[in-house]
Amino acid sequence: MTSPRWHEQLFGSARARSLLRFAAVAALSGGLYASFCAVLIKYLSIDQRIATVLAYVSSMIFNYMGHRFYTFDSSGSYNTEIMKYIIVHTVNIICYAAIMHVSVFIVKINFLYAMIISIIFVPILNYIIFDRWVFPESSRLKNPV
Repeated sequence: MTSPRWHEQLFGSARARSLLRFAAVAALSGGLYASFCAVLIKYLSIDQRIATVLAYVSSMIFNYMGHRFYTFDSSGSYNTEIMKYIIVHTVNIICYAAIMHVSVFIVKINFLYAMIISIIFVPILNYIIFDRWVFPESSRLKNPV
């Protein structure tokens, strides 16, 4: 019997595959947000603030569906999951603002470093909360594919 290849060892567990799926959905959601925002502003001349909200909501819908069906393959109640998902995104906004405030105005570091901290911290927190609370009925982690 041959030993598993490096990628099988690294990505062989259901948790590792779930993390990769999470990252893929997040990257696609970010790309959708940026693209939609750019089209609304550049080609449709929509106010930047309105375009940002429209693009964010659109990417949230894609993000929810991607995580529900692809990352976690959840069989939970749509209504319950959507409400929890919205709560998590509300907390995200608070976290981003709090990290920026504490980092820039209290600790006095450059805002770019604060952005990097929040871009690392918030998605990690999201994965944990999605896994444990928003999509607890994840058949993908219970029955790995």
